[in-house]
Amino acid sequence: EPSFKDIDFAISESQVISFDYRNPKTGEIETRVLQPWLMRQIAGAWLVLGFDEVRDAARNFMLRRIVSKVEVVTEGREARVFEMPEQSIIDAAVKDLDDHAKSQVAVLKVVQGSEAWFRYELDLASNKKDHLLKLNYHDLYVLAEQLREYADQIEVIEPQELSTLVELGFRKVADLHA
Repeated sequence: EPSFKDIDFAISESQVISFDYRNPKTGEIETRVLQPWLMRQIAGAWLVLGFDEVRDAARNFMLRRIVSKVEVVTEGREARVFEMPEQSIIDAAVKDLDDHAKSQVAVLKVVQGSEAWFRYELDLASNKKDHLLKLNYHDLYVLAEQLREYADQIEVIEPQELSTLVELGFRKVADLHA
């Protein structure tokens, strides 16, 4: 990710940063001001976790949705620094993020023997007719993007919003190539 190094440096120096971020639901771009605490990779996507000064709360942001250069916030000519919170506060924010994923469940029907079947490491000896897979996820939009890779190999059973996002993605690609 282009912003990785700048964010990593800001974490090591406890520097407040700002960046433009694309909202996945609306597509709108919003400027965020963040006290970055740590970065994590979840389901192949890098996230930065920290204190969002705009929302006045601990938040996480996917690096792939940062659409500007990450800038260090300054006071005069000096970088604005922050005091890293106690580890228990960071641990609680990480736990909230993980608990969120545990509460988010997608149910998929997977074609037996397909690439998707192997990607999700389903049991080859299964004799079930439905071949349902339950997945926990952090981000519905990222999951929809990942599932589009398997086109006719996966059917989204639930949630309906995921099914709609996958379908909208296919329509967008078809419209661009029509």
